[in-house]
Amino acid sequence: MPNGLKILAFSDVHGRIDAVEKFVNDVKRRKVEFDLVVIAGDIGNPQKPKVFIEILKKISELRKPVFFVRGNWDVNFSWEDLDNVYDLDKVSPVYIKEYAVIGHGRNARPYTTGRNRVILITHYPPYGILDKGRKLEAPQNTLHSGLVEINYLVDFYNPIVHIFGHSHSFGGVEFYFNGVMYVNVARLDRVTKSGSHIGNYCIINIEGDKARVNWFYLNGIWKNCSNCRRRVHLPANWRICRRCSRKRELKKEKIPGFYRSIKVKIQKINIDKSIEDLALVNVEIPIQTIKDNVVLHDFVDIILWKTTWKILQKYHVIVVKIPKEKIIETYGKRNDGIVIPFSEYLFSCDGKLYGEKLCALMKLYSLDKRVHVFWGIDNSNNERKIEREYVFFAKKLLEKIDDEAIDRLIKEGFTPLVFEKIFQKD
Repeated sequence: MPNGLKILAFSDVHGRIDAVEKFVNDVKRRKVEFDLVVIAGDIGNPQKPKVFIEILKKISELRKPVFFVRGNWDVNFSWEDLDNVYDLDKVSPVYIKEYAVIGHGRNARPYTTGRNRVILITHYPPYGILDKGRKLEAPQNTLHSGLVEINYLVDFYNPIVHIFGHSHSFGGVEFYFNGVMYVNVARLDRVTKSGSHIGNYCIINIEGDKARVNWFYLNGIWKNCSNCRRRVHLPANWRICRRCSRKRELKKEKIPGFYRSIKVKIQKINIDKSIEDLALVNVEIPIQTIKDNVVLHDFVDIILWKTTWKILQKYHVIVVKIPKEKIIETYGKRNDGIVIPFSEYLFSCDGKLYGEKLCALMKLYSLDKRVHVFWGIDNSNNERKIEREYVFFAKKLLEKIDDEAIDRLIKEGFTPLVFEKIFQKD
């Protein structure tokens, strides 16, 4: 492959040096051919500072250039310069043959690459692509562990391949979408209940603007997937390949083109219920990275509240968004020893029992989950205090609630902020 590139890729080691030793031995035993090694983050363990560099030293025994990005586990580690081992946040872009290898670990600002074809490496997935998993893995405490910032990087570079990890549930799966091969290489440290290593890694073969992915598992064997019948490498006790096991999550839908650019009007409802214009902003959505309409609407919601958060920073020293899962804890009354279903808060909230402020909010949440609460905080005289509490929601909700609901929000000290999306259809 004189003009192509072969990448040995993996991620999510979490400081398991034993898994790395198994991996290096497996690669040597198979006599796998590759040009470089890519590690998509979570190499070390914060509780074991020395293991980060020990793992990189072990990987360097493969005698090929090693490129890595740092993940959320890669903090509190000791560092020393190693030959042929590179932090992509410090050296990107790296030009190899006709390709630009680019990594974004901590740095989210795009690089200039010229006309080279791009191979993108991040730790986090793009939002909505191979990123579903446990809430513990998700920065927003949702079922998506991807970051919207990564979608914008993919949209900027339009890479041939995007290599990432972090979302363990979708590790070992590749997904071709809108010209990009997305490859989730998590996780190398996977073990069975009996302690047997079954972590995955892959070889990504790139020729021109085409990519092909071959998966391998520690202690794996070749077999036919019982679903798609492809010849694949799997752990001995698995019958179905990872792609088939996640098939339902790989659906694609056409996204309307007019979502790429949205004009958003944000308005404030005053105490006298007059409506005051707060901002008119243009929002760009990287629709080429959005695979279905459910993801689209969640993505737009994230961008809208992030935009509003930035606008409110003009008026307050500190702006805090209250997570949805903390709303009841923040505004509700203590009811020790009583189990209260969430549906009761939503649909029959009694202000005397549960708190008037909470019930004022629950009226909105019962109509739309995409309601957000912000605190504007003053930090003068080294004493923090809440200056204003905002509740942010779609203006169309005003058609579904009565004046009494708005009066209640204002009475309880909230400043309602409403937004309206204006589309420029093709």
